This record gives sequence, C-alpha cells and structure tokens, in this order.
Amino acid sequence: MTSAPLVSVILPCYNYGRYLSDALESLLAQTYTTWECIIVNDGSTDETEEVAKRFAQKDTRFKYIYQKNSGVSMARNQALQAAAGTYFQLLDADDILEKDKLKLQVAYLEENPEIDLMYSSMIFFKEADPNYVVGPKLMHDKQPVSGSGEALLKQLLDDNLFLPGCMFFRRSLYEEVGLFKKGIEGIEDWDYCYRAALLQKTFFHDSRSGTCLLVRSHDNNASNNSKTMLIHKIKARLALMEETDALLTKKQAAFSKSFLYRAGRLHKAFLNRDKSRLYLYHDNIFKGVGSVLRHGYYSGKPFFALYDGAYWIKERIKRKMRWP
Repeated sequence: MTSAPLVSVILPCYNYGRYLSDALESLLAQTYTTWECIIVNDGSTDETEEVAKRFAQKDTRFKYIYQKNSGVSMARNQALQAAAGTYFQLLDADDILEKDKLKLQVAYLEENPEIDLMYSSMIFFKEADPNYVVGPKLMHDKQPVSGSGEALLKQLLDDNLFLPGCMFFRRSLYEEVGLFKKGIEGIEDWDYCYRAALLQKTFFHDSRSGTCLLVRSHDNNASNNSKTMLIHKIKARLALMEETDALLTKKQAAFSKSFLYRAGRLHKAFLNRDKSRLYLYHDNIFKGVGSVLRHGYYSGKPFFALYDGAYWIKERIKRKMRWP
C-alpha cells in the first residue's frame, strides 16, 4: 500500500502570537493527517514562542524554528529549506485553513500531474463582527484563471490573484522557482507566482467547498500600510521587469516577443501608476506629476492617469486637513 504523501505547511510568525493558535488548530482539524507544520518565529517579542512550543510539545508534527527578525521572506525560506514534504502549503499566522483543503488538494494533484500549483478562493472575516463575512473571492475581485502561458502571466502583471495561504504546490515547483526574495515584504508571494508563471508552470483555481483560505481582517494586516506596500511593490515590479526583459534576449523564449513587449509596456504603466500614488499621497508631488504623465503614456489611457492622480492629491489634502 502506497503511503500518503507528506504536506509541509510553511508558517512564518512575527508578533501574531494572539492569532497563531487558531491557525495551528485549523491544521489539527484537517481531515488529511499526513502533514508537518514548520513554524518560524521571526524574532517575535510577544507570546509567539510560547504558543508554538506548546503545540510542538503536544504534537510532533509541529516543528519550531527561531530566527532573528529578518522578514517574512527569510522566515518562509527557513521553513522551505527545512521541509521534507512532497507538497507545500503556505499559511500566515493570522489566517485559517478550511478543514478539507489538504485532503482535497493532495488528491487532485496526485490525479493531475500536469498541474504545478493550486490556489483557493478566500473568505474574509472579522472576529469582532460575526456579520462581516465576505467571499469566496480572489484578490481585487479578479476573475480566476487556470492554465499556463500568456493568459496566466497577463493576469499576474498587475498584482497577485490570491494570498499566500491559498497556495498549494509541488516540491518540484519550489525546486525550479527557488526561494522567496528578501526586501519586498508583503508582496513576496506575487513575485513568487510571477516567477513560476515565467517558467510556464501550470496553475489551477480550486473553487470546491472546503478548500478556502479564511482570512482574518484586522487593523494589523500588513496590507493596511499603504506606503510600505507601494514601496515593496515598486521594488518587486522592477525585479519582474528585469526578468521579463531577459526573456527577450533568449532565442527560444516560451512567450512570443510581441507579448513580452506588451507585458513590458504594461509593467511600465503599472510602475508609474504606483509611483504616482506613492509620491502624490505620501511624498514629493512634483515627482508624482511626472509619474502620472508616464503612467498615461505607457498605459495609453492619459485621462485615467490624470483622474487617478487627481484622486490621490485630493486624498492627501483631506488627510492633511484631518491633522491637528
């Protein structure tokens, strides 16, 4: 009888000890039991270590690693390098997995060897408000896409489709894509998925009941810091632009040169859109105006670029008027 494949759950935690037990309990509740969970404490100063060690003492499937604070990418990389699984499931410490996610997705990948990565929909919730439940949905209300190649990459040009805990993928994908990039915290999963798409990896959207990621909405979500997220997104996009441009020099690129040229132009449009938002709302208005003009040029939508820029100037003025 063939043994069940091991799933390695990759779980970084930085000062989310108050949520960590819920994430770990969602693993204990999984209907698939052949898993290990590698918890990496990224230099937390709260109760993270206490919670993680308590679960590790209770169940040997939990592994605990401490590292000096280095960011979520380095924490995930620590866990990936320590993982023994055939499959990998990412999970943030403030989120929860539905109970059938591992069972259903292991079975699907076992039966469909051509698929490299599955991703689930998300359901958002607030503990303090039982009426606040939103979803299932994808990021920014995007439409799901399954497959590989240009259709997938086009959907990933602007942003990711999903959060890290939606991802379930093969070890073979990790061995080709490699580790998460440091210095783009909060957006590192988008960079990772884009790099996988550049390698022609096949994604599949899993919409089945029992496979969703339950996303806790709270004031400390990393995505709530708009300035930091914009800075990291700009850094990530510059790196992705280099990787996309590098394909143009290859004689047998997996993507057509016309598509790569269009992708490069869209990258420049999105880059300048994000720069204009960063500068107009948070920083130098004159730099923001220049970025607005470049956004309009590369996108071919100058009126939208001007409208977007005007909106962020208005928001900046409103913010300053609220200051004491």
